[in-house]
Amino acid sequence: MAEYITKEQALMQLTGRFPNGISLEKYIRLVNFRLNGLEPADVVERVEYDKMVQSFRDRNENLKQNLINTRNSYFKLEKEITELEVKIDKVIGEIKSIDLIVHDGINHYYRSGEEIKAAVIEILKMNIGER
Repeated sequence: MAEYITKEQALMQLTGRFPNGISLEKYIRLVNFRLNGLEPADVVERVEYDKMVQSFRDRNENLKQNLINTRNSYFKLEKEITELEVKIDKVIGEIKSIDLIVHDGINHYYRSGEEIKAAVIEILKMNIGER
């Protein structure tokens, strides 16, 4: 024969207390509907109660594991973001270095051009002066 416990015993064992402003009957109906879709009864079969308890435990364990996985994913992403920030800073430094080299080259080119132009003018002046 199945072992039975009262709704009050089941509720007290599951929750340890009742929410304020809610009747025992309404609370048990909500618990039954939410967990197993059961109609409220005067007594809850012990097997059903054990299933409810196991369901609570499984759900709790699943939520804990999801929280752990989420936390681990967060830390992994945080580490990847930090690594990417370092790489970005390195690339920005290289771009600035290349930019300086290009500007130095352009400045040198223009200075060289001016020097060549001045030298050509000097040579032309000398050639014209010799004639």
